Amino acid sequence: MTASQPLTRTHLVIDDPDQARACFERLYDSRLLVGRSRGAPLGLDLTVCDAGRFTSADLTLPGELTHQATRSDYLIIAMSLAGVVQYDHGKDTDRFSVGQAHIGGRPDLGCWARSRGLHARTVTLPLPLLTRAAGDDHFPGPLRFTDRRPLTAAAHAHWKATVDYVDGVLDGLLDDPGGPAPLLILGSTAQLLAATALAVFPNTWTHRDDPSADRAARVDATPTTLARAVAHIDAHYADPDLSIADIAAAACATPRAVQYAFRRHRGTTPMAYLRQVRMAAAHADLAAADPTTGITVTAVATRWGFAHPGRFAAAYRAAYGVPPSHTLHT
Repeated sequence: MTASQPLTRTHLVIDDPDQARACFERLYDSRLLVGRSRGAPLGLDLTVCDAGRFTSADLTLPGELTHQATRSDYLIIAMSLAGVVQYDHGKDTDRFSVGQAHIGGRPDLGCWARSRGLHARTVTLPLPLLTRAAGDDHFPGPLRFTDRRPLTAAAHAHWKATVDYVDGVLDGLLDDPGGPAPLLILGSTAQLLAATALAVFPNTWTHRDDPSADRAARVDATPTTLARAVAHIDAHYADPDLSIADIAAAACATPRAVQYAFRRHRGTTPMAYLRQVRMAAAHADLAAADPTTGITVTAVATRWGFAHPGRFAAAYRAAYGVPPSHTLHT
């Protein structure tokens, strides 16, 4: 397994309309319609964090601008921090203002957007990441999002909390002078964003009313399904892209059946079990490490996908009865 990959943050202030159009097209595959400004600079302000598997950005579009969303292979989710944005698709219009999370670009839908004094945080997720997170072998038809808005107020709060957490993880990695970001952290973070997007925004895969599929999943939640899933996790826990879809495929079952199997026979979830296995790997590394070489608890935790030192220490103590520093130094 490659241990790390570049994680970059770029800040741009663009006054030239042609440069702004080119930048907007690269980041969002959208046409930014802006005329030549006379005297006043355009002032497009953009901070982009490229994590490889996904992109996070802080975007300010001053004035009144129009852009055409044409991207077909990415999902773009925006959180408005200031200003107003309006999406026009045929006769339908959706309008979002401060504090509202929404889908700005959908894989199945191009549209026109009009913004005024917009400041937004955006997360861009490639369609393959979403389909892999859901398990594309078990749903009829393509993945399609049916509304720009989250399902409920609680779902909206869940998305905001997830993005805040991810921003904290990325900030911590970027502030660490130790070099490229660990793949396990970036892979887990990408999976978290994809799974949350699928849970928060209504779509044709994860929000179907299908009692027969639910009954079949419960029937398939057998000890054999569990054993296959556990074996796959035990063999592939170091894979940064390991998803519930991969685990389900190895178990010859649907993701829902695997979820039920873990809940019924282990009282946990597949992802919680995966974190448990990675915690055991971190424990083994700490026990085998020589502290005189300069190895730290944070370095070991980060290697195994635990981005927050305090949370890692608390989980480690709960699992092993001692702080991780005790294992490292004894």
